[in-house]
Amino acid sequence: MNNKRINYIKYALGEIILVVVRIFIAIQANEWKNKQGDLKHLNTALIDIHDELVQDSSFINGELARTTIEFNLIDSQRKRAYDERATIDTLVKIIRDEFSIFWVGNLLTMKVHLKT
Repeated sequence: MNNKRINYIKYALGEIILVVVRIFIAIQANEWKNKQGDLKHLNTALIDIHDELVQDSSFINGELARTTIEFNLIDSQRKRAYDERATIDTLVKIIRDEFSIFWVGNLLTMKVHLKT
């Protein structure tokens, strides 16, 4: 009778250990699955950030090119207007044919941003 009891206890302990190991394996598998999902979301977020940076960079380069052209035109007009050989006709030609009212808004905006 004592021998049966010992065998039963050994069997029960073996089953308990097996259940604990299975639970441990299941927890590890679940954690691995969650980690893979997190990595997938992280990868998607990084791709989205990269795409937005490429778009922003392209936009900024375009704006820089446009602003550089506008600056050069305005600078050319300023130099011609302040030239000692400039006449009233020079100023009229600049204002009538070359000057853009939109540049005034841009220049005022740039002055406000430069002061802050």
